[in-house]
Amino acid sequence: MKRHNLWSKAAPAILAVLCLGQPAVFANDTTREGWTTQDRIEGVWLAKVTITNCATGEALPFPGAKFDAMGMFASNGTLHNTDQNNPALRSETFGYWERTGRYTYRFAFRHFRFDSTGLLTGSQIVRHNVVLSRDGLSYSSSGHVEFYDVSGIRMLPDGCAKATATRFK
Repeated sequence: MKRHNLWSKAAPAILAVLCLGQPAVFANDTTREGWTTQDRIEGVWLAKVTITNCATGEALPFPGAKFDAMGMFASNGTLHNTDQNNPALRSETFGYWERTGRYTYRFAFRHFRFDSTGLLTGSQIVRHNVVLSRDGLSYSSSGHVEFYDVSGIRMLPDGCAKATATRFK
């Protein structure tokens, strides 16, 4: 009588489940709920940013209150951002993002600020809530800017901003 090893019969089935039966997993994504590529914010975005009055939401009427920016949302929840403002007056900008709902996200990023002589003057943290369009090709966001002095003490008042963005292709 031939002896059969239980593992020799079970191994192919276990391997099939492990290799074929697992859905792909993306950062901050849950495919079990039916989210698709159109639901994902990952990628590079071109944004139009408007600095606003925090009380009314209206655009502020001064030069520099509207500017272009680019953001790269990586699949691991990290964020890199840049804009058309003078790079000599601020550091690189890094942050994070996370999904809060099917078409909604939030992000935050920070950069250091410098005066025209290169002296550190403090930092800024920008926090926004994002609503992604159903086709995944654009978003709108709004949020606030926290200002900190060189000691890390928060300076009030905060600033506010809104943005619209399209995917960079």
